[in-house]
Amino acid sequence: MNREDVLKKSESALIAKKIFVENMSFQRKELLNGNLRFSQNSLGKSVEQVAANEYKCSLALKLSDEEETARLEIVVSGIFEFNTELKDEQKQIIITKNTMAILFPYLRAQVTLMTSQPDVEPVVLPAININSLLKNLED
Repeated sequence: MNREDVLKKSESALIAKKIFVENMSFQRKELLNGNLRFSQNSLGKSVEQVAANEYKCSLALKLSDEEETARLEIVVSGIFEFNTELKDEQKQIIITKNTMAILFPYLRAQVTLMTSQPDVEPVVLPAININSLLKNLED
């Protein structure tokens, strides 16, 4: 099989049309000597069908410290489209797993950028296993 055939057979059924930060907020009530300790967190996902083969998918993250002196909220979204006909159950698996895997690195980058301020040590979220994350979100 030549290289073009391999690439053609490897194309994804899902296309990311647009990825954007929908909302972001970082608030500090006082100077924290550079040490933010986010101990409270929540991560959520949403999938909304906006057209026949088009979906808006979002990841929302909220972080705060125990004293509520610092709070970070961010929502990263994407518009995704299927370029091939699939069964609904196949679409749901792909739209759930693949879009979250695509969006999470953007979320990580935005958290680091937002916390890279003077007198604050940047927060770097760890790389994660998306399948485990989705299972934990369901539980």
